[in-house]
Amino acid sequence: MGVPLWLSSLRRGVFLCRTTRYADVQFAIFFQADAMDTAFVPVSHASTEAVPPDQRIEYWEAHNAAELVGLRCSDYSPDGLFVGERNFDLGVLRLSDIRGAEHVIERPRQMIKTHPKDALFASVLLDGAAFFYQSGACITLKPGDVVVYPTVSPYLFGFSQPGTRQILVDISFDEGGAAGLFKRPAEPLKIDAQRSRLSGVSQSLRTTLAGFVQQPLAGQAQQVAQRIQFLLGQLMGVSPCDAQVDSSAARFHKAEAFILQNLCDPQLDAAAVAAHLHMSVRTLNRVFLAHDTTVAQLIWSLRLQLACTQLQANPAAGIGQVALGCGFSTQAHFASSFKSAFGMTPSEYRRQFSVES
Repeated sequence: MGVPLWLSSLRRGVFLCRTTRYADVQFAIFFQADAMDTAFVPVSHASTEAVPPDQRIEYWEAHNAAELVGLRCSDYSPDGLFVGERNFDLGVLRLSDIRGAEHVIERPRQMIKTHPKDALFASVLLDGAAFFYQSGACITLKPGDVVVYPTVSPYLFGFSQPGTRQILVDISFDEGGAAGLFKRPAEPLKIDAQRSRLSGVSQSLRTTLAGFVQQPLAGQAQQVAQRIQFLLGQLMGVSPCDAQVDSSAARFHKAEAFILQNLCDPQLDAAAVAAHLHMSVRTLNRVFLAHDTTVAQLIWSLRLQLACTQLQANPAAGIGQVALGCGFSTQAHFASSFKSAFGMTPSEYRRQFSVES
């Protein structure tokens, strides 16, 4: 019997996943690419769409074993397994942008033995609904939630509805990518997009990931990877920035960490950040100027990012409630800032997102 067409095509990487526009707002405060820098990082593509239905599970398991991690797949969609994936190589870490219908992947103990991989995975749910199980913890995920877990323990991950999308951060312990930065977690860590005090950090991670996979410029890969590691460190309670040689960069990251942790405090300003870092406001402004922004701009941008997520995730919440929950002093201030940034009111944005979804 000859090699199936899909398998030979997999080896050549010709199955392309469908692309859809991400409905979230993109921010360019951290990564401003040179207009001439149009080279992309290495990207591999795969989709079950062109594979015969009775061969899709075999195809998807073979693709993941080669590109990501060894796993088993079960299909629960009445239309058969549909899932697509794009993988981005950023050197010290990899990203996988995965979209699909209802299905479950499992990494059982036997698969860990036959397909060993020692890595830290962080799954950021962008759309739809999902669930995760590992080490006795059963976790449900909604858009904006993050779950961090090791690949050396058995786990199960499921997409609960059509149109579910996640971006997976893959940092290898074997290759030294996570060495000295992160400890292997004993159990999965969930960061709730709405209830956690780290919701600002998770939102910033979500925006960083979604922005990069939309435009994966090679010239920005190192900076993006460092930022992803920094944000994951904040979520996990470690500080990768402490090891940086560039003291200016370290101070900027520490300032950003304080801002993210206090984003919902309407009293947060440059003076509060400077006092926390034991420096003058003038010195702090010079640190931020080296990163082409100001303290006020960063606070403003991050609050608007968080507001976009809250407007999407909480359709029943009033605009005033969202404004106060994101650190704006008044609803009027929030509305004017939002319209200035996006050219529409918060209510118009919510309606547009609802229609696009």
